[in-house]
Order: sequence, then C-alpha cells, then structure tokens
Amino acid sequence: MQIKIPHRKSLLCAAVSLSLLPLAGTSMAQDEATVEEVIVTGSYIRRTEGFTQASSVTQLTAEDLEAEGTMNLGEVVQNLSFVNGGASAITNTFQRSGADNRATYIDLRGLGARSTLTLLDGKRLVNQNVNALIPTIAIQRMDIVADGSAALYGNEAVAGVVNFVPYRSYEGLRIDTFAEQDSRGDYDEHAIQVLWGEQFGDLDIVLAGEFRQSGRLGYDERGLDPALAERLRERFPHLELVPAMAVFREIRMVKNPEEIERMTEAVRVTEESIYEAAHEAREGMTEAEMCLAFDLGQVRRGAEPNMNHVGFGRSAALGMTNVPDDTLKVGDMIRFDVGCLYKGYLTDMSRTFSFGPPDDKFSRYYNAVLKGQDLALSLIKPGKIASEIFNETVAEVRETGIPHYARQHVGHGIGLGLGGYDRPTISPGDDTPLEADMVLCIETPYYEMGWGSVQVEDMIVVTEDGYRRLTSVPRHLQVLEPRS
Repeated sequence: MQIKIPHRKSLLCAAVSLSLLPLAGTSMAQDEATVEEVIVTGSYIRRTEGFTQASSVTQLTAEDLEAEGTMNLGEVVQNLSFVNGGASAITNTFQRSGADNRATYIDLRGLGARSTLTLLDGKRLVNQNVNALIPTIAIQRMDIVADGSAALYGNEAVAGVVNFVPYRSYEGLRIDTFAEQDSRGDYDEHAIQVLWGEQFGDLDIVLAGEFRQSGRLGYDERGLDPALAERLRERFPHLELVPAMAVFREIRMVKNPEEIERMTEAVRVTEESIYEAAHEAREGMTEAEMCLAFDLGQVRRGAEPNMNHVGFGRSAALGMTNVPDDTLKVGDMIRFDVGCLYKGYLTDMSRTFSFGPPDDKFSRYYNAVLKGQDLALSLIKPGKIASEIFNETVAEVRETGIPHYARQHVGHGIGLGLGGYDRPTISPGDDTPLEADMVLCIETPYYEMGWGSVQVEDMIVVTEDGYRRLTSVPRHLQVLEPRS
C-alpha cells in the first residue's frame, strides 16, 4: 500500500501521517487510498523575519573604551545612540535629583533609569550608579541591548540592558592616567587606574584600583538656572559642584575694563531716555504715559527696561511704587528712579525735575540731598570704609536742611543683571573698604508721605585717587516749563 505525503507538508504533518500506517495495514482488502491532507488544530505561529532576528547587541571592547578618552563610564554610554540608528537623539545618562553629584545612572532611550537594567558580569546591582562599579581599566567589554527584546529581562529593562563584563584573567601590569581640564583652568580632574593580573596554576588573580582627584566648581545659585547646574553635573560627574553666591558677590565688587565700558554705555542710554521723557511733560499727563515714554526711549537705544519708577507730586513719596493714573499738575515734582539692562549690565540713577517753579520747601530739601551727595562723592577713594561714608553723608543732609533725615543706605554696588545690588552697600553695617574699579550708585533720597520726594543718584567708578562719574547730565534741580 502506498501513502503519498505532499512535499509542502511540515515535519509535524509527516509524523502524524506515518502514525496512520498500522490502521492502513488492517484494511488490506480496501481500495488503495491516498492521504491528501492532514489538518492539525491548535496554535500555530509563523516565524516571521522580525521574530527570528536576535536582539541587537552593541559590544564595546576594552580598546573601544580606551578610545573614548574618558574614565567616566556614564560619558561613554552617553555618547552612543541605540534607537533607530545613529541619528537618534536620546539621553543615555542622568543625575538623580538629590543624589550625590558624582552619581551617574544609565537611562537608555530616555525612558528613565528605572527602565534600564545595569548588570555587572551578568548580575543585578543594588546601586546602579555606574561611577561606583569598578574602575574602567578592569572592564574587558560592555554588552548593550537597547531594543524591545531587552524587555525579556523584566519591566526594569524595557529600555535596555547594559552589562559590564570584567577581566577574569589578565597577565601583567597596566597603568592608565587621565587628565581633563577646561580652557581657563576652572575645572581640573586627574585619575590613575591600575590593573594587575597573574595566573597561579589553575587560579587567576586580577586586581584593579583607581585614584581620582577633581576640583571644586562654585556657582552662583542666585543667577544660574537649576537645570543648567544639572547639565554641569552630567558633563562632569566627578566634579564637586558647590553653591558659591557669596564668593561671586565678592568677586563682582571690582569690575574689569570691559565691564566698566559696558556700564558707561548703559548709563548713556538711561540718562538720555530720562531727559527725552521729562521734556514730554504736559499738564494732565499720567505717570503711566511718562513711564511708557521713558521705556520706549531705552528700547530704541537697544536696552531692556528694568526699573521705571516715575512719581508725580505726592505720589513720588511712594518710592518704588507707581500710581499709573496719577496726573501731572503745575508745581509738582517729577522724580525718576530708573534703570535698564544693557549688554548684561544694569543701570540705576535718579533725577528730580520741577514742573513749573518749585516752592521754598522743595528747593531747600533738594539742596540738602544734593549737598549730602556732594559730601559722599568727596569721600570716595580706595581704602575708605563704606559705613564711614554713610555716617558722614547722613549728618551732612541733616545739617544742611533736613534735620530729621533718616536712611538705611546712601549707595550700593551695581553690575550684572542678576537682580539685587552688588557689594558693598554704603550703610551703617558694611565695613568694606572701597577698592579701585568698584562701580557704585551714590544716592541721598528723601521721602515724605503727603508731600513727595526729592532724589539725586549717580553711578561712579572708584579710581586710584578718587572717583569718576559715569553719568554726565546736570545734578541740580531742573525746572520744566509747564505746558498743556
């Protein structure tokens, strides 16, 4: 009896067909039959091309690691791309919030470190900080699986698996040195790694060690975006990054020539804008309109408005609070306490105008604050103590026309547009000695609720033998001709 098995049938079908032979032997009297097809019910998964492919494994040898030019394993992984080819933009490492700034955790495909499994010689680690594994010199290779197949390891490996494979056998002694420094010398890191191995019969002994020394980098926590601080930690994981606002404030007290030049240009912008806005004064004009005229003047000159405290009459006593709807009347004072941000640097200066002839009190009080500022300026020189300038200035204002004059300071440092004052402050508690190339605002404002305010403020630079004014406009009380 002949049984025909179609060639296209699988081996499974052939096995089932052959099992029918005994049954066919008991039916010799029947007509010869041919098995056309055997159908097996149940699950059947066709192995497509994509399914049969093995997981994509990236393997880095010890030579590859050495060619990266760094002993930081986090940097090695960060420089690689694993998703959809080399053009993929992904973040492979990150700094865990609140963690030691020397810690780097692998984050393949940007899915988070909890989705990347880090192994050492195929074993899971409690601490997955790659900078706390073993010295780079002891790693024989890195195996990286970064496609979906890595999920076979569990949900902690959805993004991928990185396995660091150390040397199990090594003959001889190897010493590697590493140094990294930025162009200005602000960051400096040195490391030495040693690898030694020897075979004693069937026993292989491999020892590795590392000595690393890196510098500390201070940053101004007041002026630096926290996200940028994190990026610094990622770029230099062995760098000790420390808040240093107080150090930077001390450094910024003294300006270099380029800074002084920029601030001189910025002062020109502010004082020209003050005079441009003041000469637009008209009866019935609002404070908001005067502020707008001043701001537009600074913008036209390439600056960014930073401070526009303009007060009319009694509202001028409110200091740094504007009353936008207050209107200008004949006999009012117009007080500007204003500034801008120009090429990264701030200005802060003040002028007071009279809209029409000033009354006696207005003239006397303005004369007193001007005399006080005159004295303060005469005291400016290297070595002079800030608090001494304050005491003598306040006494002068009291003696020349405002007996009850009181102030918390009569000046301050100024510089970068980070907000707030630079040091020193010309105040009773500041015993800082002045130094050449400090840039200061010297001011003697007076505020009286229900009456108004008078103020004169100039920006100066301390020189070797005194000071030089950066402002150039007149300091005396200027009278504007009233108009409607």
